[in-house]
Amino acid sequence: MWPVLIAGVDATRAVEPGYLDVARVSHARPASVVLPAVLPALIAGARIALGIALIMMVISEMIAATSGLGYLILQAQRTYAIAQMYAGIIVLGLLGWLVTAAFSLVERRVLGWYQDQKGIAHG
Repeated sequence: MWPVLIAGVDATRAVEPGYLDVARVSHARPASVVLPAVLPALIAGARIALGIALIMMVISEMIAATSGLGYLILQAQRTYAIAQMYAGIIVLGLLGWLVTAAFSLVERRVLGWYQDQKGIAHG
């Protein structure tokens, strides 16, 4: 939540005041100007929050849970079950990769106009 909030506040403060003046003159809602300007920063904050959430999930499972991927990795390490420990680590890496890939698809869908503006080709 915090990376999204901080990125959103920072991006909102950075909106060009002239754009807001044009919105007022044309009787458009300020949100129709602010939201497109802030959306890339919100998505970037969400990407950071996603990584932090995955890390915190595994750490909390290692510390206080009796099941879960973090618990499995820690128990395997404590009992010298090296193959099981590395299997858990590989599953964790694949989970992170899948979540990142899914988020990238959503990001391209939501920010297609922004990617075009930056000159980045769609993949």
